[in-house]
Amino acid sequence: MRRIMTVLIATMLVSGCAKDGKLILSSVPNNCGSTGHTFTWIKYGDSHLAALELSNIGRDAEWRFRLIPDRGAGPIAYTDAIVTITGKTAADAWVNISGQHSTDPVLILCVPAGLVIGADVNYMIDVQWVGELDPRARVVM
Repeated sequence: MRRIMTVLIATMLVSGCAKDGKLILSSVPNNCGSTGHTFTWIKYGDSHLAALELSNIGRDAEWRFRLIPDRGAGPIAYTDAIVTITGKTAADAWVNISGQHSTDPVLILCVPAGLVIGADVNYMIDVQWVGELDPRARVVM
């Protein structure tokens, strides 16, 4: 019970400062050797898959995908669904990550420093048992 409460409190604290699709500049170091991050929330479950159509990402910053599956007591455990995020073009091939909510509810990518400001990053989200989605991101710094 203590572990569940700890996870819930940590999730609320992190989500309280997260703005879906907006680049958040901060002085706190990230896993990419710089600062700043963008959250893109991916919500999925029985007959639905949703993510923000356009996210703003920063060069050399983190791009965090928060996985939010249905937790109902249906026949499919969506918390165990494999979520795969991949770039659609050769230029976007750096977008390549996969995971599941039951293992890690936040998938993290490091955005390359050499991207052109204003460029679009085209990627696909594929959720096992649900389907695919085709959003994009724009480089803003």
